[in-house]
Amino acid sequence: MGSPLNFDLEPDEIELFFQEVDEHIQTLETDLLSLEQATNQTAFDAVFRAAHTLKAVAATIGHHRMADLTHALETLFEQLRGTGNSLSSATIDELLAIVDVLKTLRDEVVNLEASDVDVQVLVVQLSILGENVTNVAHIQTRSAV
Repeated sequence: MGSPLNFDLEPDEIELFFQEVDEHIQTLETDLLSLEQATNQTAFDAVFRAAHTLKAVAATIGHHRMADLTHALETLFEQLRGTGNSLSSATIDELLAIVDVLKTLRDEVVNLEASDVDVQVLVVQLSILGENVTNVAHIQTRSAV
């Protein structure tokens, strides 16, 4: 475990925080699993919105690690929206692992102690994934011309 953490959250707000975060984490899981079955614009949009909202909730209480990771996830799905690209099972597994990390980061709010998760490594991983997806979309577009 890491260093002590402090969040801008009153004790009576913790339950509301968990309800909000859990709802959006569930959306991420459900819609990522949906995307494993078939490309679905509605699911892409739902994942984007869930990541966007989680980023805002985390930033509001000062949970910078969670905000950074959800921002990277949001950015990835911003790049994916409208490309028509499907996601491989391996990519979905990577993204579901990110969701598991978000659960760990959520729990830091109760523990008030940083987990051993290296968020910056995951942010870079999502960035690379986004670059790869963008390159594939560009190649597919050029070959269709």
